[in-house]
Amino acid sequence: MVAIKYFIDTEFIEDGKTIDLISIGIVAEDGREYYAETYALHHPEIGRRIRAHEWLMANVVPHLAGTPEVQRAPMELRDEIRYFVYGPDPKFWGYCSAYDWVVLNQLYGSMVDHPRAWEFYCHDIAQFAEDNGINRRLFPKQHLGAHGAEDQGHLQLDQGATRLMDDALKAVGLIFLAVIFGLISGFTKAYLAERWEDDPTYVCYSQSEGSYMIVDGLRIDCQEPPRATTTTPSTEGAGSG
Repeated sequence: MVAIKYFIDTEFIEDGKTIDLISIGIVAEDGREYYAETYALHHPEIGRRIRAHEWLMANVVPHLAGTPEVQRAPMELRDEIRYFVYGPDPKFWGYCSAYDWVVLNQLYGSMVDHPRAWEFYCHDIAQFAEDNGINRRLFPKQHLGAHGAEDQGHLQLDQGATRLMDDALKAVGLIFLAVIFGLISGFTKAYLAERWEDDPTYVCYSQSEGSYMIVDGLRIDCQEPPRATTTTPSTEGAGSG
């Protein structure tokens, strides 16, 4: 079974000592979506800390659904996420995801208590972009407020962010593949040029469109003036196994 990527995003409150989950969104590479909220706002101490947190009150709380359809107790979250993330080798991705990964794993206890198939780390898109020279300012922009509490049939703010992560990762992946293809192409040309130079059996064939040579059954345009030329070889009986 092919490993499935899971893009995660969470909202939480932390004070440098403790971290408490508010909401979590997960988008699977195969298109499945999961979203849930905790009862953090209803907890006497955690709720007080959230209401005293200016940024959370401005950017997170207004986008929470706060309905029984999405609210879950910790045990329910553990079971639902364990069921949602299936397969022998799931790959988790996030954006600046250090605390997202910690608060997700804390649902199961200590780091060693999470489901056995999970890795002990989360892949980070921000780090991947930096390592590969990708300007993060080119990533798609998230539009705050696009996922209101009334739209309960879709993911809220968390899942909107994870969907953007998916798009960004695909774009980064295409750039990475293009770079690899370029390197392979360069090495291949250098290798063929060396073989052509050392082996007199490789010659250029001339025709109206230009010159080419046959190397190991492949047609390669001549990059240098040919050592010898001849007419185009017959392709009668040619085929592939």
